[in-house]
Amino acid sequence: MNKIINTLAGSWMSCLALFSISALSPLSSANAQDWKFEASPYAWLAGVDGNVSARGHSAEFSKSFSDLLSDVNGGVMGRFEASNDGLILTTDLTYIDLGANKDIGPVDIKAEVKETILEIGGGYHIGDFCLGENSETMLSVDALGGARYFDADATIKGPFGRDPNTNISYWEPYIGPRLALAFDDQWSLGLRTDIGGFNLGYDPYFSWQLTTGVKYQYTKLLSFGLGYKFLNIYDINRKDASADLKMDGLILGMTFSF
Repeated sequence: MNKIINTLAGSWMSCLALFSISALSPLSSANAQDWKFEASPYAWLAGVDGNVSARGHSAEFSKSFSDLLSDVNGGVMGRFEASNDGLILTTDLTYIDLGANKDIGPVDIKAEVKETILEIGGGYHIGDFCLGENSETMLSVDALGGARYFDADATIKGPFGRDPNTNISYWEPYIGPRLALAFDDQWSLGLRTDIGGFNLGYDPYFSWQLTTGVKYQYTKLLSFGLGYKFLNIYDINRKDASADLKMDGLILGMTFSF
């Protein structure tokens, strides 16, 4: 639990940094009173599944979040959004540092994996639609798109003289809708999905993501969320290797509105 709290604290600091940068930008200085900002630190309690193939050999792996929790050294997760008259600008960062020790006879070996997923994008608010003449339920529809950066760096430390290191990194485009179903002034359901890659020479061949959950608006400036996030990346290709990766799990966080 302490690691989850530390992750939320680090995520909040990252969102503050993103907010400070945006506050100095020409976009916000032009008509500051018209811009709305949201900073959302969160914790993604994700497990990891996948398979790796290299030189004719393949291996599968599966780790739940509880399996990974003891190996978490730290992490930062947060989302920042700015909007003005239908225009939406977004930034989302997930960074996690995993480490594990294993004794093989008298030899102590440590494996460390650092993973970064960064989204930079934007979109447009299509509109709000009332579901029924006398209903308070409103459907909000946004169209989003941008670029997603993935980086995984793995290092094995031991008595090798030189620590082996493997890195996988790439940029890919993504596009998809975001929906919000508000039942009243406090409770709402949200869904966001996107696809990326598009086999345009980017790495990987194809990816898709889904985030859904419930939000409670505690005050005008503060809300809380609980949901589920899924990310699947197909065919990460390298010269002598390929991999498929799936990350999914509960997501919990809060949003500060300005």
